[in-house]
Amino acid sequence: MKLAAALAVAVILVLPASTGASGERVLGIDTTVLGMRLGWYDASTLTRLPGRTVPLVSHEGPWTVSPDGLRVAIAGRAGDIRIIDVKRMRTLGVVALRMKNPPSSVTWWRGRILVTAGAAVAVVDAEGLHLLAHAKLPGVVAGAAVITGGAALLLAPATGGFAAAKVAVVDYGGRVRAATLDRVTIGFRRTTDTTDFRSAGFAVDPSTQRAFVVGPDDTIAAVGLRTLAVSYHGGTSRYAAKPFPGPQRTARWLGNGLLAVAGSDGMIPSGLRIVDTRDWSTRVVDRSSETIDVAGGVLVATIGSSFAAYSLDGTQRYRSSLAAGEQLRTAGRYGYLCSSMTLRAVLDLSSGVPVSPEHGRTCVDVLAR
Repeated sequence: MKLAAALAVAVILVLPASTGASGERVLGIDTTVLGMRLGWYDASTLTRLPGRTVPLVSHEGPWTVSPDGLRVAIAGRAGDIRIIDVKRMRTLGVVALRMKNPPSSVTWWRGRILVTAGAAVAVVDAEGLHLLAHAKLPGVVAGAAVITGGAALLLAPATGGFAAAKVAVVDYGGRVRAATLDRVTIGFRRTTDTTDFRSAGFAVDPSTQRAFVVGPDDTIAAVGLRTLAVSYHGGTSRYAAKPFPGPQRTARWLGNGLLAVAGSDGMIPSGLRIVDTRDWSTRVVDRSSETIDVAGGVLVATIGSSFAAYSLDGTQRYRSSLAAGEQLRTAGRYGYLCSSMTLRAVLDLSSGVPVSPEHGRTCVDVLAR
Protein backbone atom coordinates (compact mmCIF):
# COMPACT_ATOMS: atom_id res chain seq x y z
CA MET A 1 0.00 0.00 0.00
CA LYS A 2 1.29 3.46 -0.91
CA LEU A 3 1.49 6.37 1.46
CA ALA A 4 1.66 8.69 -1.54
CA ALA A 5 -1.92 7.66 -2.26
CA ALA A 6 -2.83 8.83 1.27
CA LEU A 7 -3.56 5.37 2.58
CA ALA A 8 -3.44 4.52 6.26
CA VAL A 9 -3.21 1.29 8.21
CA ALA A 10 -5.92 0.93 10.80
CA VAL A 11 -5.31 -0.86 14.05
CA ILE A 12 -8.58 -1.20 15.97
CA LEU A 13 -8.05 -0.79 19.71
CA VAL A 14 -10.35 0.00 22.62
CA LEU A 15 -10.19 3.52 24.03
CA PRO A 16 -11.69 5.01 27.17
CA ALA A 17 -15.17 6.24 26.32
CA SER A 18 -14.24 9.90 26.83
CA THR A 19 -11.58 9.99 24.11
CA GLY A 20 -13.73 9.27 21.07
CA ALA A 21 -17.30 8.83 19.93
CA SER A 22 -16.97 5.15 19.08
CA GLY A 23 -14.56 3.92 21.76
CA GLU A 24 -12.31 2.67 18.95
CA ARG A 25 -9.28 4.29 17.43
CA VAL A 26 -7.44 3.83 14.18
CA LEU A 27 -3.82 4.45 13.40
CA GLY A 28 -3.60 6.56 10.26
CA ILE A 29 -1.74 9.05 8.16
CA ASP A 30 -2.88 12.43 7.01
CA THR A 31 -1.16 15.09 4.93
CA THR A 32 -0.51 18.56 6.34
CA VAL A 33 1.36 21.58 5.02
CA LEU A 34 4.40 20.15 6.78
CA GLY A 35 4.06 16.73 5.11
CA MET A 36 2.69 13.35 6.16
CA ARG A 37 2.27 12.39 9.80
CA LEU A 38 1.28 9.27 11.68
CA GLY A 39 -1.31 9.63 14.43
CA TRP A 40 -4.35 8.16 16.16
CA TYR A 41 -7.92 8.92 15.04
CA ASP A 42 -11.40 8.13 16.30
CA ALA A 43 -12.67 5.29 14.10
CA SER A 44 -16.22 6.61 13.70
CA THR A 45 -15.40 10.25 12.93
CA LEU A 46 -11.72 10.34 11.84
CA THR A 47 -11.16 13.10 14.39
CA ARG A 48 -7.47 13.19 15.29
CA LEU A 49 -7.03 12.26 18.94
CA PRO A 50 -4.78 14.10 21.40
CA GLY A 51 -1.24 12.87 21.71
CA ARG A 52 2.00 12.69 19.80
CA THR A 53 2.24 12.25 16.03
CA VAL A 54 5.24 11.08 14.02
CA PRO A 55 6.37 13.08 10.95
CA LEU A 56 7.21 10.61 8.19
CA VAL A 57 9.65 12.78 6.21
CA SER A 58 10.89 10.68 3.24
CA HIS A 59 9.11 7.44 4.21
CA GLU A 60 6.23 7.33 1.75
CA GLY A 61 6.41 3.78 0.41
CA PRO A 62 4.59 0.53 1.23
CA TRP A 63 4.05 -0.26 4.87
CA THR A 64 2.78 -2.93 7.23
CA VAL A 65 1.66 -3.31 10.83
CA SER A 66 3.01 -5.88 13.28
CA PRO A 67 0.71 -8.76 14.27
CA ASP A 68 0.24 -7.27 17.77
CA GLY A 69 -0.59 -3.85 16.32
CA LEU A 70 2.13 -2.09 18.34
CA ARG A 71 4.62 -1.28 15.56
CA VAL A 72 4.56 -0.15 11.97
CA ALA A 73 7.25 -0.60 9.31
CA ILE A 74 7.31 1.94 6.47
CA ALA A 75 9.55 1.82 3.39
CA GLY A 76 11.50 4.95 2.48
CA ARG A 77 12.67 6.57 -0.75
CA ALA A 78 16.29 5.79 0.09
CA GLY A 79 15.66 2.03 0.03
CA ASP A 80 15.26 1.51 3.77
CA ILE A 81 12.48 0.76 6.21
CA ARG A 82 11.58 2.70 9.32
CA ILE A 83 10.11 0.91 12.34
CA ILE A 84 7.84 2.97 14.60
CA ASP A 85 6.54 2.17 18.09
CA VAL A 86 2.92 3.37 17.80
CA LYS A 87 2.20 3.08 21.53
CA ARG A 88 4.86 5.65 22.39
CA MET A 89 4.80 7.26 18.91
CA ARG A 90 8.54 7.21 18.35
CA THR A 91 10.91 5.75 15.78
CA LEU A 92 12.72 2.63 16.97
CA GLY A 93 15.18 2.46 14.09
CA VAL A 94 15.85 2.53 10.36
CA VAL A 95 17.23 -0.49 8.48
CA ALA A 96 19.05 -0.11 5.15
CA LEU A 97 17.88 -2.77 2.68
CA ARG A 98 20.71 -2.53 0.11
CA MET A 99 18.35 -3.24 -2.80
CA LYS A 100 18.60 -1.79 -6.31
CA ASN A 101 14.90 -1.01 -6.76
CA PRO A 102 12.47 0.88 -4.49
CA PRO A 103 10.39 -1.36 -2.19
CA SER A 104 7.09 -2.54 -3.68
CA SER A 105 5.60 -4.46 -0.74
CA VAL A 106 6.23 -4.92 2.98
CA THR A 107 4.88 -7.90 4.96
CA TRP A 108 5.30 -8.52 8.69
CA TRP A 109 5.16 -12.03 10.14
CA ARG A 110 6.18 -12.86 13.68
CA GLY A 111 9.68 -11.43 14.23
CA ARG A 112 10.47 -10.90 10.56
CA ILE A 113 9.69 -8.20 8.01
CA LEU A 114 9.75 -9.24 4.36
CA VAL A 115 10.39 -6.47 1.83
CA THR A 116 10.16 -6.98 -1.94
CA ALA A 117 11.74 -4.69 -4.51
CA GLY A 118 11.81 -5.51 -8.21
CA ALA A 119 12.65 -9.20 -8.48
CA ALA A 120 14.31 -9.43 -5.09
CA VAL A 121 13.31 -9.91 -1.47
CA ALA A 122 14.96 -8.86 1.79
CA VAL A 123 14.29 -10.29 5.25
CA VAL A 124 14.70 -7.97 8.24
CA ASP A 125 14.92 -8.96 11.91
CA ALA A 126 12.09 -6.91 13.42
CA GLU A 127 13.45 -7.30 16.96
CA GLY A 128 17.15 -6.67 16.39
CA LEU A 129 16.46 -4.19 13.56
CA HIS A 130 19.03 -5.52 11.12
CA LEU A 131 19.08 -7.12 7.68
CA LEU A 132 19.09 -10.93 7.76
CA ALA A 133 19.05 -12.09 4.14
CA HIS A 134 18.58 -11.25 0.47
CA ALA A 135 17.14 -13.53 -2.21
CA LYS A 136 16.19 -13.27 -5.87
CA LEU A 137 12.61 -13.82 -6.99
CA PRO A 138 11.57 -15.37 -10.33
CA GLY A 139 9.33 -12.36 -11.05
CA VAL A 140 7.98 -9.15 -9.53
CA VAL A 141 5.40 -9.17 -6.73
CA ALA A 142 1.77 -8.74 -7.76
CA GLY A 143 0.23 -9.97 -4.51
CA ALA A 144 1.31 -11.08 -1.02
CA ALA A 145 -0.18 -12.87 1.98
CA VAL A 146 1.11 -14.01 5.36
CA ILE A 147 1.11 -17.80 5.82
CA THR A 148 2.43 -20.23 8.41
CA GLY A 149 6.22 -19.98 8.34
CA GLY A 150 6.53 -17.06 5.94
CA ALA A 151 4.74 -15.37 3.07
CA ALA A 152 3.09 -16.40 -0.19
CA LEU A 153 3.66 -14.21 -3.24
CA LEU A 154 2.01 -13.92 -6.63
CA LEU A 155 4.70 -13.08 -9.18
CA ALA A 156 4.33 -11.41 -12.57
CA PRO A 157 6.99 -11.30 -15.33
CA ALA A 158 9.95 -9.14 -14.38
CA THR A 159 10.22 -7.66 -17.89
CA GLY A 160 7.65 -6.45 -20.39
CA GLY A 161 5.44 -8.96 -22.16
CA PHE A 162 3.06 -11.70 -21.08
CA ALA A 163 4.16 -14.91 -19.35
CA ALA A 164 2.96 -17.56 -16.94
CA ALA A 165 2.27 -16.33 -13.41
CA LYS A 166 4.20 -17.87 -10.52
CA VAL A 167 3.39 -18.46 -6.87
CA ALA A 168 6.38 -18.27 -4.54
CA VAL A 169 6.75 -19.11 -0.87
CA VAL A 170 9.42 -17.26 1.14
CA ASP A 171 10.34 -18.58 4.58
CA TYR A 172 11.82 -16.83 7.61
CA GLY A 173 15.36 -17.29 6.34
CA GLY A 174 14.67 -15.82 2.90
CA ARG A 175 14.59 -19.19 1.11
CA VAL A 176 12.35 -19.14 -1.98
CA ARG A 177 10.30 -21.94 -3.54
CA ALA A 178 8.13 -21.30 -6.59
CA ALA A 179 5.55 -22.96 -8.83
CA THR A 180 4.80 -21.91 -12.42
CA LEU A 181 1.14 -21.56 -13.40
CA ASP A 182 1.30 -22.42 -17.10
CA ARG A 183 -2.44 -21.83 -17.60
CA VAL A 184 -2.47 -18.32 -16.07
CA THR A 185 -0.86 -15.62 -18.24
CA ILE A 186 -0.29 -12.12 -16.85
CA GLY A 187 1.94 -9.12 -17.49
CA PHE A 188 1.97 -6.02 -19.66
CA ARG A 189 3.06 -4.89 -23.11
CA ARG A 190 3.82 -1.27 -23.97
CA THR A 191 3.74 0.35 -27.39
CA THR A 192 4.33 3.97 -28.27
CA ASP A 193 0.62 4.70 -27.79
CA THR A 194 -0.83 2.17 -25.36
CA THR A 195 -0.17 -0.25 -22.54
CA ASP A 196 -1.96 -3.61 -22.61
CA PHE A 197 -1.99 -5.49 -19.33
CA ARG A 198 -3.50 -8.59 -17.75
CA SER A 199 -3.70 -9.12 -14.01
CA ALA A 200 -4.78 -12.04 -11.83
CA GLY A 201 -6.67 -12.21 -8.55
CA PHE A 202 -4.79 -13.66 -5.57
CA ALA A 203 -6.18 -14.99 -2.28
CA VAL A 204 -5.01 -17.43 0.39
CA ASP A 205 -6.98 -19.80 2.61
CA PRO A 206 -4.93 -19.79 5.85
CA SER A 207 -6.69 -22.85 7.26
CA THR A 208 -5.66 -25.17 4.42
CA GLN A 209 -2.54 -23.24 3.33
CA ARG A 210 -3.75 -23.00 -0.25
CA ALA A 211 -3.37 -20.06 -2.62
CA PHE A 212 -5.90 -19.29 -5.36
CA VAL A 213 -4.91 -17.40 -8.50
CA VAL A 214 -7.74 -16.28 -10.78
CA GLY A 215 -6.46 -15.73 -14.31
CA PRO A 216 -7.67 -13.22 -16.91
CA ASP A 217 -9.83 -15.91 -18.55
CA ASP A 218 -11.21 -17.01 -15.12
CA THR A 219 -9.07 -20.11 -14.90
CA ILE A 220 -8.46 -20.71 -11.18
CA ALA A 221 -5.15 -22.22 -10.13
CA ALA A 222 -5.20 -23.81 -6.67
CA VAL A 223 -1.69 -24.10 -5.20
CA GLY A 224 -0.85 -26.14 -2.11
CA LEU A 225 1.69 -23.93 -0.38
CA ARG A 226 3.35 -26.77 1.49
CA THR A 227 4.03 -28.87 -1.61
CA LEU A 228 3.49 -26.29 -4.42
CA ALA A 229 1.23 -28.82 -6.18
CA VAL A 230 -1.03 -27.04 -8.71
CA SER A 231 -4.51 -27.89 -9.96
CA TYR A 232 -6.69 -25.93 -12.40
CA HIS A 233 -10.41 -25.33 -12.37
CA GLY A 234 -12.84 -23.55 -14.69
CA GLY A 235 -11.91 -21.05 -17.38
CA THR A 236 -10.01 -22.12 -20.46
CA SER A 237 -6.40 -23.08 -21.01
CA ARG A 238 -6.02 -20.44 -23.70
CA TYR A 239 -6.51 -16.69 -23.47
CA ALA A 240 -8.89 -15.72 -26.25
CA ALA A 241 -10.58 -12.38 -25.55
CA LYS A 242 -8.56 -9.23 -26.22
CA PRO A 243 -10.29 -6.34 -24.49
CA PHE A 244 -8.46 -3.03 -24.10
CA PRO A 245 -6.70 -2.14 -21.84
CA GLY A 246 -6.76 -5.76 -20.75
CA PRO A 247 -8.63 -8.07 -18.37
CA GLN A 248 -8.21 -7.59 -14.62
CA ARG A 249 -9.27 -9.91 -11.82
CA THR A 250 -9.52 -9.44 -8.04
CA ALA A 251 -10.04 -12.28 -5.55
CA ARG A 252 -10.89 -12.32 -1.83
CA TRP A 253 -11.05 -15.31 0.50
CA LEU A 254 -14.37 -15.41 2.39
CA GLY A 255 -13.85 -18.48 4.56
CA ASN A 256 -15.84 -21.73 4.65
CA GLY A 257 -14.40 -22.74 1.28
CA LEU A 258 -15.74 -19.66 -0.54
CA LEU A 259 -13.77 -17.42 -2.90
CA ALA A 260 -15.12 -14.10 -4.23
CA VAL A 261 -14.00 -13.01 -7.71
CA ALA A 262 -14.65 -9.78 -9.61
CA GLY A 263 -12.94 -7.65 -12.23
CA SER A 264 -13.28 -6.25 -15.73
CA ASP A 265 -12.65 -7.19 -19.33
CA GLY A 266 -11.32 -3.95 -20.72
CA MET A 267 -14.01 -1.37 -19.96
CA ILE A 268 -16.71 -4.01 -19.28
CA PRO A 269 -17.26 -5.31 -15.71
CA SER A 270 -16.89 -9.07 -15.40
CA GLY A 271 -19.25 -9.17 -12.40
CA LEU A 272 -19.10 -10.62 -8.90
CA ARG A 273 -19.04 -14.39 -8.55
CA ILE A 274 -18.65 -16.66 -5.53
CA VAL A 275 -16.79 -19.90 -6.11
CA ASP A 276 -17.15 -22.82 -3.74
CA THR A 277 -13.67 -24.37 -3.78
CA ARG A 278 -14.99 -27.59 -2.24
CA ASP A 279 -16.79 -28.59 -5.46
CA TRP A 280 -15.84 -25.68 -7.80
CA SER A 281 -19.41 -24.60 -8.33
CA THR A 282 -19.87 -20.92 -9.20
CA ARG A 283 -22.71 -18.53 -8.41
CA VAL A 284 -23.09 -15.18 -10.16
CA VAL A 285 -24.01 -12.58 -7.53
CA ASP A 286 -23.96 -9.41 -9.65
CA ARG A 287 -23.02 -8.92 -13.31
CA SER A 288 -21.94 -5.28 -12.95
CA SER A 289 -19.35 -5.40 -10.14
CA GLU A 290 -15.76 -4.44 -10.85
CA THR A 291 -13.86 -4.32 -7.55
CA ILE A 292 -14.38 -6.08 -4.23
CA ASP A 293 -13.10 -5.94 -0.70
CA VAL A 294 -13.84 -7.64 2.61
CA ALA A 295 -14.11 -5.60 5.81
CA GLY A 296 -16.01 -5.99 9.04
CA GLY A 297 -17.33 -9.40 8.00
CA VAL A 298 -18.96 -7.88 4.90
CA LEU A 299 -18.16 -8.29 1.20
CA VAL A 300 -18.29 -4.86 -0.48
CA ALA A 301 -18.48 -4.50 -4.27
CA THR A 302 -18.28 -1.36 -6.39
CA ILE A 303 -20.79 -1.21 -9.21
CA GLY A 304 -20.21 1.80 -11.43
CA SER A 305 -21.40 4.84 -9.45
CA SER A 306 -22.76 2.75 -6.59
CA PHE A 307 -21.71 0.06 -4.15
CA ALA A 308 -23.35 -2.96 -2.55
CA ALA A 309 -22.68 -4.91 0.63
CA TYR A 310 -23.17 -8.66 0.90
CA SER A 311 -22.98 -11.23 3.63
CA LEU A 312 -20.08 -13.62 3.09
CA ASP A 313 -22.48 -16.16 1.60
CA GLY A 314 -23.41 -13.68 -1.17
CA THR A 315 -26.72 -12.44 0.25
CA GLN A 316 -27.18 -8.74 -0.51
CA ARG A 317 -27.66 -6.54 2.56
CA TYR A 318 -28.04 -3.14 0.88
CA ARG A 319 -27.05 -1.05 -2.13
CA SER A 320 -26.26 2.66 -2.18
CA SER A 321 -25.37 5.30 -4.75
CA LEU A 322 -22.20 7.39 -4.79
CA ALA A 323 -22.22 11.11 -5.53
CA ALA A 324 -20.05 12.40 -8.37
CA GLY A 325 -16.40 12.14 -7.37
CA GLU A 326 -17.21 10.16 -4.22
CA GLN A 327 -15.43 6.96 -3.19
CA LEU A 328 -16.05 4.37 -0.51
CA ARG A 329 -13.05 3.35 1.59
CA THR A 330 -13.38 0.52 4.10
CA ALA A 331 -11.61 -0.36 7.34
CA GLY A 332 -12.74 -2.60 10.16
CA ARG A 333 -16.51 -2.27 10.54
CA TYR A 334 -16.70 1.20 8.99
CA GLY A 335 -17.07 2.58 5.50
CA TYR A 336 -15.77 6.09 4.78
CA LEU A 337 -17.40 8.11 2.02
CA CYS A 338 -14.77 10.47 0.68
CA SER A 339 -14.71 13.14 -2.00
CA SER A 340 -11.06 13.76 -2.81
CA MET A 341 -9.59 14.10 0.70
CA THR A 342 -12.81 15.38 2.32
CA LEU A 343 -14.83 13.03 4.54
CA ARG A 344 -18.54 13.14 3.72
CA ALA A 345 -19.93 10.46 6.02
CA VAL A 346 -19.05 7.34 8.01
CA LEU A 347 -21.20 4.22 7.59
CA ASP A 348 -21.70 1.07 9.60
CA LEU A 349 -20.71 -1.45 6.90
CA SER A 350 -23.01 -4.17 8.18
CA SER A 351 -26.14 -2.02 7.74
CA GLY A 352 -25.14 0.97 5.62
CA VAL A 353 -26.49 3.32 8.30
CA PRO A 354 -24.48 6.54 8.91
CA VAL A 355 -22.83 6.64 12.33
CA SER A 356 -21.69 10.25 12.15
CA PRO A 357 -22.94 13.34 10.31
CA GLU A 358 -21.25 15.00 7.38
CA HIS A 359 -18.56 17.25 8.75
CA GLY A 360 -15.91 17.92 6.11
CA ARG A 361 -12.92 16.53 8.03
CA THR A 362 -9.90 15.14 6.23
CA CYS A 363 -10.60 11.67 4.89
CA VAL A 364 -7.92 9.44 6.32
CA ASP A 365 -8.19 6.34 4.15
CA VAL A 366 -7.83 3.38 6.49
CA LEU A 367 -7.17 -0.28 5.79
CA ALA A 368 -7.69 -2.81 8.56
CA ARG A 369 -4.88 -5.25 9.18
